[in-house]
Amino acid sequence: MNPNELDQAFQTLNILLLKLLGCLLPKRKKDTEKKLQIMTENISQAISEKKIAFFQWKQNGRPPDPNHPLTIQKKITTSSLQAEIHVKAINLFGNISRANCDSIEWRIAERQLQIKSHNSCSWFIEVKELCLKYEINDLYAYLTNPLSKFQWKKLVKSKIHDYWTSKITDESKGYSTLKFMDHKYNIGSVHPLAISVNANLKDIRKIPVRLKISTGNYILQTHKASFSKNNFISPTCKLCGKADETVEHFILLCEKLEETRIPLLSKILDNGSLILAKLQLRFNRVLSN
Repeated sequence: MNPNELDQAFQTLNILLLKLLGCLLPKRKKDTEKKLQIMTENISQAISEKKIAFFQWKQNGRPPDPNHPLTIQKKITTSSLQAEIHVKAINLFGNISRANCDSIEWRIAERQLQIKSHNSCSWFIEVKELCLKYEINDLYAYLTNPLSKFQWKKLVKSKIHDYWTSKITDESKGYSTLKFMDHKYNIGSVHPLAISVNANLKDIRKIPVRLKISTGNYILQTHKASFSKNNFISPTCKLCGKADETVEHFILLCEKLEETRIPLLSKILDNGSLILAKLQLRFNRVLSN
């Protein structure tokens, strides 16, 4: 046996011994540290809704019109995601404020809030700017005199809800598609147009139609005719064939929809009369007092 073959034999033997030891010795368990939970269920849901809204906006040619429903939906889902992340960050500061004064986190927070300027990259300054945005002032006071967990979450929730309610209500007044809808916005409540009377598939399928009609996005024959080339599509109503199918014609004038329209208009007139009567009665009471 030459020296090269001898070296190769020793290498093969070493490899076999190492593999044998690896099989015989117990495997070492990895020391896994508990990680801080960042992705909550609400944030995950907000990310999912934003992805869906962005995909629909992209699939429809990235409409540049700020009043387009898909553009509005993309903006709303972005705001919702921002709000969830802001809640997580501010609540984390609340946890630090309730920690022991000797803890590293509390001492770092105290130092950062005292010496860092507003243009610093410190996480605590970023949270301070967030809190100022939602009118939660003087974080250092909350650090030295911390609120309970329940009080802090209640404060944060009310401030953030007030901010976004005011912001969404003000912005909604600038959208032409929402001019026929009530601009009152309550977080956690569903708009009456998006509520089904019964939880069956037939009523649920009516919701998108109601929303499209009320926001002016329901495609009628006049819309199709305006987008067609060389007047290939007629704007005439296909149901009655007597006039152009506009929103007014579709809701109030089309003869083919008369049987459906009359009961609904009767309910609207009856409820409207009842509301006016109550207002008149209240007004008379005020005058009499």
